[in-house]
Amino acid sequence: MSIEITDPAMKKEMVDAEKQVSDPKMLAQMNDAQGAMADPEMQAMMAQNPQMKAMMEQQMAMINKSKSGSVNPFDNMFPKAFLLRTKAGKTLSVVDGGPMPVEVLNLPAIPVRYMIDRKAHTYLKLPEDKALGSAEKTTYKITKTNDSLTILGYACTKYVVVLNKDSTTHEKPSTYVVWASTEVDGIDTSALAKLKFSEHGSENAFMRDIVGVPLKMEVTTTQARVTMQAVTLQAESLADDLFRLPAGFTER
Repeated sequence: MSIEITDPAMKKEMVDAEKQVSDPKMLAQMNDAQGAMADPEMQAMMAQNPQMKAMMEQQMAMINKSKSGSVNPFDNMFPKAFLLRTKAGKTLSVVDGGPMPVEVLNLPAIPVRYMIDRKAHTYLKLPEDKALGSAEKTTYKITKTNDSLTILGYACTKYVVVLNKDSTTHEKPSTYVVWASTEVDGIDTSALAKLKFSEHGSENAFMRDIVGVPLKMEVTTTQARVTMQAVTLQAESLADDLFRLPAGFTER
């Protein structure tokens, strides 16, 4: 997975923020924050809120690496990889990297989706998607092309999707280029169509019209260009427990 920021204003904000993190005054404030975290009262507060503790520990670790010069503080701003496991229509997607690495468990038969934070030992029930009506199809235009590409030994067909935003937002359309293969066996493509890529229920509706398993996707918006490509496909026996909420986790 690769992400390129193309919006000049956002690029400037990132550069300015990076300079701010390196400022001696800001570093002094970070040191004070680290000292505050060692306070017994703060430790007790974090013990009662595992999610806050996990988030603060992650931020402190990133700050320490930044101060040592071993890593750019914004290298962890975006995800590095995406792992998807699927069984009998259920899916478990794992986002590796980014400010809040999470897992999303999708159980379409119920239907329900959960966001799981294994470090904080918590889970969050995600809002239900709005019903997908026929009018929703007018929000995007999908074109199947004659272009082909071989990925991991599988022949893929190129689809171009133009997603039209709500006219009230005055946003320019986003473009998705999807390379999908019908040669991949053992994957329930209907489960892939139920995956959610954003907070907007219709954002991934076009996946229902993609024939085959997507092995590469290029997303272009007004702010960034994101490329995701499968690096491996592996058939293996997956335990049923993998698609259940972990025992002992608390809801938030």
